[in-house]
Amino acid sequence: MRTIKILSIVSFVSVLMFACNDNKKEPTGNAKLLPCEITCASENARYVFEYNADNMLTLYRAFYDENSTHSESYAVEIKYTDTKPSKITQKDYWQNEEILYQRIVWILTYTNIGDGMYVNLTDTSGMYEDVALTVNSAGRLLSCRYNEYWQAVYQYDANGNYMGTVGGYNGFEYDTSKAGIFVNTATPNWLVTYCVFGDGFFSPNLLVKNRDSSNSDIVREWKDLNQDGYYTKMTEIHNGNKNEYNIKYINAK
Repeated sequence: MRTIKILSIVSFVSVLMFACNDNKKEPTGNAKLLPCEITCASENARYVFEYNADNMLTLYRAFYDENSTHSESYAVEIKYTDTKPSKITQKDYWQNEEILYQRIVWILTYTNIGDGMYVNLTDTSGMYEDVALTVNSAGRLLSCRYNEYWQAVYQYDANGNYMGTVGGYNGFEYDTSKAGIFVNTATPNWLVTYCVFGDGFFSPNLLVKNRDSSNSDIVREWKDLNQDGYYTKMTEIHNGNKNEYNIKYINAK
């Protein structure tokens, strides 16, 4: 489940989505929870999530090979003006955060169009060209354009689950009787689709399978519900290998 360098246009691949008003199935308990940490001992990986009072994602951190000389981590910090994302900062680190080798600050501006909007991301460092996102009236990301040569077009099923990009790595399958683990976040759909956490985990339903770049299936088995009906473990099966992930939650606001 190791994800891409977020907002790195060179390595940009199809990612994820969240839709707050689609056909999701709520967990069975009374508490509204949000994932705050996902860990995998076999991959020595840790993912951290922080939210504001509106249950919108403000920080995503990914750590790999912590406490080793080959450690790597990165962060995405999201600032909002009211409830609209206005600045995204990406930081990439080596060696337990001793070396900050890349920092990119994106400023977001908006233009209304018909029943949707354009979201323009400008890199203040000048390293990358502007990125243009097309978003529909439901807040769903429809396309992403980077210069005149590169564009991704996004696909969803009837429930609003992310199904990959046209010509991309697809094969997404969901258990439509169960809600996804990020069902209680209010983070805009287009934002998490473009720049947060990969492979359909923010979809309204529970991701059970997709494919990698070599067209190999990645199967996910969810288990160990807590008292509020949220899964606390996920096993990822890929090319004969199994990795176990543990999920911790906090209360939504």
